[in-house]
Amino acid sequence: MKQKFLTLALLASSLLSSAAQPVKNKIIDKGGADRFLSQKMPCRLLNDITERNCPIYLPGCYESDSQCRYPMLYLMHGGGGEHNSNWRQPALEDAIKRAGRNFESLWIDNGDRHIYGIISKPQYTGRKQPVAIIAHGFNGTHASGRTYFKTLNGLGYQCYAFDFPCGSVKSRSDSNTMNMSVVDEQSDLEAIVRHFRQQPDVDAQKIVLIGESQGGFVSAMTAAHIPQDIDKLVLVFPALCIPENWNTRYPKLTDIPDTTRLWRVPLGRRFFMELRDIDVFKTISKFRKPVLIVQGDADAVVSMEDSRRAVELYKDARLYVIPGAGHGFKPEEQQLSLEQIKAFLLRDAQQNAP
Repeated sequence: MKQKFLTLALLASSLLSSAAQPVKNKIIDKGGADRFLSQKMPCRLLNDITERNCPIYLPGCYESDSQCRYPMLYLMHGGGGEHNSNWRQPALEDAIKRAGRNFESLWIDNGDRHIYGIISKPQYTGRKQPVAIIAHGFNGTHASGRTYFKTLNGLGYQCYAFDFPCGSVKSRSDSNTMNMSVVDEQSDLEAIVRHFRQQPDVDAQKIVLIGESQGGFVSAMTAAHIPQDIDKLVLVFPALCIPENWNTRYPKLTDIPDTTRLWRVPLGRRFFMELRDIDVFKTISKFRKPVLIVQGDADAVVSMEDSRRAVELYKDARLYVIPGAGHGFKPEEQQLSLEQIKAFLLRDAQQNAP
């Protein structure tokens, strides 16, 4: 099991014992997404002082991103300084970037819904940049979207990965999955698109949606609803089967219980009631711009036939099949997917090159 590394420890003093263990801690909300872990460390070298303050800075993604290994930086104040005097200094941001943190937290509002995400930007060259918005699957989080950051930043794309409100028991936006709704998720994704279209450093004509599983279903529906705002669409093992599957399970409204548990995640009646009026394939075919679908032929959750049907309905689409891959990719399968996405996003640029 991978151990997490804290991004930044602000040491109270060089007099702290290096072998000491924390004896007290408390999470402190400093506003926004980031947090400080306030710790008391034992001190054995000063007369009449048994403890010293040692706050530890936690980035916004720390609690939800269990796969990330964070670099650690130690800061010590000088004479007359205090334990909390370092974190506000401009040099701290540069130190974090040098340590490898290439993203920051970004909240986007959709009415009274507050969407937490992280954004990663390539080096700014003075030109407006394209944006890739990455939507996670059922009970996922923004953490899965980080897989795309390095590749897409390398192509000059800003990348935004986020937590659907009510989309996961670990969502930092809202973890009440009883209120999960694909209709709300589509509305949230459209709000995110609007946000980036208004940013001065964003090329509003180059917004790409990348969706995995249920996020693929929502991305496909969103692209069909606002095709003028979306340049390209990438669907990774998209769960286009969601309405048909649940309408088959609950053929009548009276069949829908107040609570359904899917993979131990509780869902309310509204989730299933809304699916009854959704004609997936009639809707998604309205999007006429380039589409890439990536899926494994051993996917036991969503049907390959649905992806093949979608390719036939889209005007400009291709399906890349990864042999032996299931619903969720192993590292080598993920690399194959990233290579295909990279080639897909570069296609028009190469064709339009002088």
